[in-house]
Amino acid sequence: MAYKDKNKEADNKRAYYLLHKEKVRLYNKAYYKSHKEEISEWGKRYHQEHKEERNKYTLEWRERNPDSSRQAQMRKYDITLEDYDNLLSIQGGVCAICGKPETSTQKGKAVCLSVDHDHSTSVVRGLLCYRCNAGIGMLMEDPEIILSAYRYVTKSPSI
Repeated sequence: MAYKDKNKEADNKRAYYLLHKEKVRLYNKAYYKSHKEEISEWGKRYHQEHKEERNKYTLEWRERNPDSSRQAQMRKYDITLEDYDNLLSIQGGVCAICGKPETSTQKGKAVCLSVDHDHSTSVVRGLLCYRCNAGIGMLMEDPEIILSAYRYVTKSPSI
């Protein structure tokens, strides 16, 4: 059915959905399953063709909603912005390993300290600067390797 009034069409679709949520959900799921390849190709093509405008929109949105962007990152670690800010305050605004503030920048803006967590338990350990976070990541978060690295850098030169 063609509508002359786009708002009325949207209202009718919304009302139908609210009355038939489960039916619509099952239909959409079946449709996606039978057209997965086609939908995937369309998505890839769309993203490629609209890359610049999508990037511009994303940057503008992040500037308008800095807390929302940070909240999305915090959700990965199951903490709130308040939890992050409390942890930052407890650590005195510096990295838990080197004791220095974050100096890295991204697109000209200062980067927040990274949330460090145990990958096997997902428990948050603290906040780290980019270098320390990357360092323990490169050492596979293995205490033996980290100790071995410590012994190596503190031993007397043999050459």
